[in-house]
Amino acid sequence: MLKNLIKKGPVIRAFFFSSFFIFYSCTHSKNTEQNLNFFSAQQKSNVEIFTVRDFYTQGKYQLYFDVFNKNEDVTIGRMAIYVFNKDCDNVPDDAKSNKILYSNHVFIGPYKNGVITFFPRKRLKCYTVKGFEKYL
Repeated sequence: MLKNLIKKGPVIRAFFFSSFFIFYSCTHSKNTEQNLNFFSAQQKSNVEIFTVRDFYTQGKYQLYFDVFNKNEDVTIGRMAIYVFNKDCDNVPDDAKSNKILYSNHVFIGPYKNGVITFFPRKRLKCYTVKGFEKYL
């Protein structure tokens, strides 16, 4: 009896750890973790976008946002925008899209201004701001 239990031991342990891993990955989805890292509505309203530059140079489309972080206790780490493939006149300000584009990582501290950079593969005609990720 003990010999059979010893032989089955690694198989049972492997089954336990694999089921634990699947359960853990289902409860901690990537979207849940990303949304917890975003600014709150109040913090988002304290970020001022004062210039948007969109141009094509060096063989790349580039999109730059000049921002000022008015928050006292949080640092901007990255920005996300919703991308739409239709005319912007028909898109409300609070619309959401499945296409989300993330900027390069930045470090814009409290009461500092900085530039957030996107390198989309094509020219973006319509987009709205999803939010700002915290720098951790």
